[in-house]
Amino acid sequence: PCIVFDNADQFPVEIQQRVFQYANAIFEEVKSAFLIVPITDRTVWQLSKEGPLQSYKSKSFYLPVPSTKKVLEKRIQYVGKELAEQSSDAGQYALPNGVRISIDNLKAFAACLENVFIENEFIARRIGFLSNFDIRRSLELSRRLMTSHHIGVDDLVAAYLAGNRIYIPRSRITSGLVNGPHDHFRQDQSSFILNLFEVDASAISSPLLKLRLLSLLLDKENSVKNPLESYLTIGEIEGYFEPMGVPAQVTRANLQQLISYRLVSPYDPTEDDVRPGQRVSITTSGKMHRELALHDPVFFSQMAIVTGVRSADLAATLKTLSQRGGDFFERMKKLKRDFLDYCVQQDSRFIKIPQANQNYAGQLALVDELQSARMVQRSRGQVKWFNAKEGYGFVDIEGHEADAYLSLTVAEEFGQNSFDSGDELVCDVVQTQRGYQVVGISERLASAGKADADKSDYEDDLKLGTVVFYNSDRGFGFIKVPDNSRDILLPRRVLNSAGLSTIEEGTELLVQAEMQIKGPVATSILVG
Repeated sequence: PCIVFDNADQFPVEIQQRVFQYANAIFEEVKSAFLIVPITDRTVWQLSKEGPLQSYKSKSFYLPVPSTKKVLEKRIQYVGKELAEQSSDAGQYALPNGVRISIDNLKAFAACLENVFIENEFIARRIGFLSNFDIRRSLELSRRLMTSHHIGVDDLVAAYLAGNRIYIPRSRITSGLVNGPHDHFRQDQSSFILNLFEVDASAISSPLLKLRLLSLLLDKENSVKNPLESYLTIGEIEGYFEPMGVPAQVTRANLQQLISYRLVSPYDPTEDDVRPGQRVSITTSGKMHRELALHDPVFFSQMAIVTGVRSADLAATLKTLSQRGGDFFERMKKLKRDFLDYCVQQDSRFIKIPQANQNYAGQLALVDELQSARMVQRSRGQVKWFNAKEGYGFVDIEGHEADAYLSLTVAEEFGQNSFDSGDELVCDVVQTQRGYQVVGISERLASAGKADADKSDYEDDLKLGTVVFYNSDRGFGFIKVPDNSRDILLPRRVLNSAGLSTIEEGTELLVQAEMQIKGPVATSILVG
């Protein structure tokens, strides 16, 4: 017999252990049984040190995890198929909020889902990053978004039935992701979003400290090629911030919050608490939070409304500005300006950055980047070059002597992970201490060629590849995939997840990858 203990991985580690032991008890009794027990990477890590995996003989298989977009696509296709097989008079359905919709509207709803989640790269990217590409969490976040009143499902369905184009402003998408079913952000009702500006009363410091911690970890990741070198120890982080005037206990308290909300991940996934010697790195959720805090006006204004401030006058002003009445855009503009001024002023009280030390260049530029939103200029420009593998490029901006830096993050927010030299863009440009920088792209006027065709080269499907290099000591290697000019990075953790400690050059395998800041990175492999 073949027995599958499905969804065992959704229970605590202790339950997973017991299920594994129970499966082995059956095997010992029957001998010829084939038993499958799905367990998480976290459990594998813990049980690799001690526990039933050490006591019983078993074989580990790593099942490739499809991308968030692919999972949503399959589920939406299934819903559409089920609805297509039902008659038009099959009745009505009640939603949790008491609204009843007919089968015809459900069909339109399924079509809207496909348009929103499958055809919109902006939404798929944000959901994937905020959920750290965890399938079940991404489905939960998708449900939170689609049932939010900020999205307006009824309006989408009506537009679809009327034959109109389905369009959701990005501001409403962010409101739905951040606020869910509420008018304003509520930290106690969100396991995906962390208010980066909230200060713990027991560890008072700058409201920008969490943002500074994420920036340090991101700078570290961007400075290395080996993913294993992107980690910093707690002691190294404390040592970095102490010259800035931040006590070690305050740094630890803020890191603990970042770990709890999965913006930062320990090297050992079984460790949830900050401890000396522990190694941590930034997650995709941490990168997205930093991006939202620096560049998304909706996220920033929502945090401004709910963040406690050390000024009664400012608190009263922010409360008044957040209430209905008057010109909405003017109110939000003043709210963001007043809250930003407060954050910068408080940051200057608690943070003193060593001016002559190049290691603090990123920290010096952070406030400058926050304030740059006030000085955005919309300009036309032409892409000089863009290297997706390196994660950046430059744009020749009309009327500017110097080129503007364009990051892969900004490109992906527009729905592209590559541009060709000569592409003409309409973009938002700011001047920072590091020079001109593109902070948003509003339109692509003309394309020089092949960027659109390359857009999904590394997404969704398994591809046949060949290992061209792997260094066990350094913990990474590269996979060559036919018809692609860029090799795929193979991190040690992905290799270990497949039950391997090393791999020979020339080995053929199936690989699934995703585009990250430094280029395509393997997320799962299958070796024959």
